[in-house]
Amino acid sequence: MSLVEVRGLKVHFPIRAGVIFERTVGAVRAVDGVDLDIDRGTTLGLVGESGCGKSTVGRALLRLEPATAGSVFFDGEDVFAKTGEELRRLRRRMQMVFQDPLSSLDPRQSIGSILAEPLRTHDVVAGPALDARVRELLDVVGLPTNAVSRFPHEFSGGQRQRVGIARAIALSPDLIIADEPVSALDVSIQAQVVNLLEELQQRLNLTYLVIAHDLAVVRHISARSTPAARSGSRPAATTRCRPCASCGRAIKCSATGPRRSRPGRSRPLTPAPCRQPRPEAESMVRPGGLPGDSPPTVGETVMSPSAGGEPNRGRLS
Repeated sequence: MSLVEVRGLKVHFPIRAGVIFERTVGAVRAVDGVDLDIDRGTTLGLVGESGCGKSTVGRALLRLEPATAGSVFFDGEDVFAKTGEELRRLRRRMQMVFQDPLSSLDPRQSIGSILAEPLRTHDVVAGPALDARVRELLDVVGLPTNAVSRFPHEFSGGQRQRVGIARAIALSPDLIIADEPVSALDVSIQAQVVNLLEELQQRLNLTYLVIAHDLAVVRHISARSTPAARSGSRPAATTRCRPCASCGRAIKCSATGPRRSRPGRSRPLTPAPCRQPRPEAESMVRPGGLPGDSPPTVGETVMSPSAGGEPNRGRLS
């Protein structure tokens, strides 16, 4: 049985009009029918363009956003049926790493207080053991112990994201939803954070749902991925996923990157053109592939080619 099973998840945001007599005149279908299966100890990458509802899916799994329809089962338990103390105990096993590390941390709290808060809330440890646990978390994510008394604004973006990761693993969860965990960081810092996530997964047997738009990052950290398109499509995050042609072309464009104009001309950067997929492929075209290449297998992750024309499977460093 999968650790996470999602069936027909929908999240619609109502559009309201009127001042005194407010009424609903429509809805924004942020998520419209999503199926997910995530096995224990694995990583699933959810890839898509901005505004397609990726983050809303992750927030709905944790009930940070109310779902309009569908079901979410976590380790066999119906997440949407839980209330009160039962939901509180279940949330201890599901944590989230947010996209913006600065806005996700309370600027008025020290790092020690931020990391101790979930431990106090769920009555995990107290007294001297609490301080020891906080210092242990800092050591696990590669931060000095003197960071306990410092505040979020005193750290760099990469260090703040490490604090967010430390807070996420504080309660020893089974599932971590990483919402664009490296999109706000420099490339060199991205590699450090991605490698940290991999090391923590191996050490703590974590299960990840990584939400991102950077295919290189997703290909490196996840065993499989699924594309998410704008409302109206229905991505299925299993190895049976066959993305639509338009979604595949959009993702391929993002993977091939920009192309510079010829020397001596002042034209702006333009995206590399997409090659139209063969009608019989019914799937994505591999970026950088030759005309005679076969289409990727069902569920294969599309990634950027390296300078030599082969997929870049090396470790980020």
